[in-house]
Amino acid sequence: MLDCKPASIPMAPGVNLTMCDTRDTSLPFQELIGSLLFLAKTTRPDIAFATSKLSQFMSCWNETHFKAAKDVLRYLQGTQMLGLEYSKAANLILKGFCDSDYAACKTSRKSISGYCFYVNNSLITWGSQKQSVVAVSSTEAEYISLANAAKEAVWLDRKSVV
Repeated sequence: MLDCKPASIPMAPGVNLTMCDTRDTSLPFQELIGSLLFLAKTTRPDIAFATSKLSQFMSCWNETHFKAAKDVLRYLQGTQMLGLEYSKAANLILKGFCDSDYAACKTSRKSISGYCFYVNNSLITWGSQKQSVVAVSSTEAEYISLANAAKEAVWLDRKSVV
């Protein structure tokens, strides 16, 4: 089962990466972020935040961004034993959670939304993304996050997951 409290996190929420003027094409940054995005969406929700943060710099990156991405790789290497576990059960119970981080992006002042859904305590879907609008209060940011999670819940219901 996926442990929510690993020994070290891939990238702390307070890490401040900034846009740069040029991109260092000698570094395979885009390829690395593409691979991390695949992992974050399919099997490793624990790197979703870090990968989302790093993917904001796909048009311009430097050594600092690449080192932060390599930190995520080091985290993955040290946590290879973690994974998602699913078990069979007679009754399927769907639970969902969502949250937002008000004005988390220091440049655009946009909030970040996140959600996760479980069936019988097994994580089945998750997401984290910057909100498309600037919320004027933490309450509004929470409502936007709730709306995104509700869309996912409706989709899960229509797909007859439970």
